[in-house]
Amino acid sequence: MRKHRRLTFRHIGQINVTNRLSGDPMGVVLDVSMGGLRLVTEEPLAPGSCYDMRLEIPVREDHTRSVDITAICQWSKKDAKNVRFEQGFKLDRPSAAFTELVTSMSVSFNRSLLGRARLS
Repeated sequence: MRKHRRLTFRHIGQINVTNRLSGDPMGVVLDVSMGGLRLVTEEPLAPGSCYDMRLEIPVREDHTRSVDITAICQWSKKDAKNVRFEQGFKLDRPSAAFTELVTSMSVSFNRSLLGRARLS
């Protein structure tokens, strides 16, 4: 059973992830929770390995906000189309910036749901 609610990014923009140490692109975030995130990549990553990542969150049209995290890969599998790989990552000690990010996204997501419910 999940410990934290996941937020998906179908309508709020793409969060790109790079290797914090080398600057190389790693992939794109599919969803995030207080406990971790799911990432899609071109190549598989090793379960059990620790990765230093930089999340690039779109704030405005030409501006992003960076959040640095260290996460442990929990699992890796090919996607349904067998083109890319999905990985699940766990954050043992999320940074204050990551916690703030997820909290603010959760508030925005809930407001969006309330707005849609009122229109119905």
